[in-house]
Amino acid sequence: MAEPIFTAPDAWLNGFYKLAIDLTERSDEHSRAALNALLSYPRLDGWYMNRDIEPHEQPRVAANGPVRDHHFGVLTLTNGRKLPCGCYIFHTGQEPDWLEFFIPLASIDSIYPTGAFPFGLSQGYTEWEQKIDLALVDVARHLYKHVPFPAGLIGFEVDLNEMEYVYWSAVAEVVPEKSRYGFLWAGADGLEWHPPGEKSPG
Repeated sequence: MAEPIFTAPDAWLNGFYKLAIDLTERSDEHSRAALNALLSYPRLDGWYMNRDIEPHEQPRVAANGPVRDHHFGVLTLTNGRKLPCGCYIFHTGQEPDWLEFFIPLASIDSIYPTGAFPFGLSQGYTEWEQKIDLALVDVARHLYKHVPFPAGLIGFEVDLNEMEYVYWSAVAEVVPEKSRYGFLWAGADGLEWHPPGEKSPG
């Protein structure tokens, strides 16, 4: 019998580790295209509409409904382990739609012990964070090939202020000097990854 993914105990608890992407415009058509472009990512099995039912027990769906609906899937890491994930479109007070791709922290903890994160004393940029970040960077680079975007953020429960900071940086075409999250930036040679706390060369 397959190991439960969506219905594993506490699978969706403890907050979400996210990839947040600035889609540059507020357009349901454009945002829906981004959601569906992710479906060609080879390590993603999706979309499903019910996170309380195992994926093999429900039909796959395209993102044809309201873009704010949560779509669920299974992300396979390079080590073969599988994590429940989800995606939806988020509207801020600024112009663009944001695509938010998320993994529940409790499920990450079942593979990489996360300790008391995000509480307690900082342990620095831990090995598990680096591995999850790189998995999400790979998701972002796949999307970038199909739906180019100027910038994005990766981290736990990405903060709205940081999203707006990155948005205005992209409008000004100025690389953010620094972010407490890792950030993605569309540079001259493609999509760049800047780990959290790294000061940009610009």
